[in-house]
Amino acid sequence: MHRVMSVLFVVSLIGGSLLASSCATNQGTNQAAGVGASLGALAGALIDDNNRWRGAVIGGLIGGAFGGTVSEISQRSAREAAHEGKPVVYKSDDGFQRVESAPVAYNAQTD
Repeated sequence: MHRVMSVLFVVSLIGGSLLASSCATNQGTNQAAGVGASLGALAGALIDDNNRWRGAVIGGLIGGAFGGTVSEISQRSAREAAHEGKPVVYKSDDGFQRVESAPVAYNAQTD
């Protein structure tokens, strides 16, 4: 019974995420947040054996924040690359994370 309730909770999170993302103005970021929340909730429910509800909620929150943030940074770098007409690179301070974007018609030999 407990496992059935967890599955129902995850399904309701997925449905809510899809509904929220379809009503949003910036669909790309919000869809990524919805997918991140759904996958995070599913992973959290499966990992936390003691309390699947708690695992689903915590995983959904972390996954939603991470998915939305990564999508926003990616879209921002793509817009900046298109506007500037040259490649854009965002790096974290520790150098571990990196996002690169280049305009579609960019030719490195002419730069």
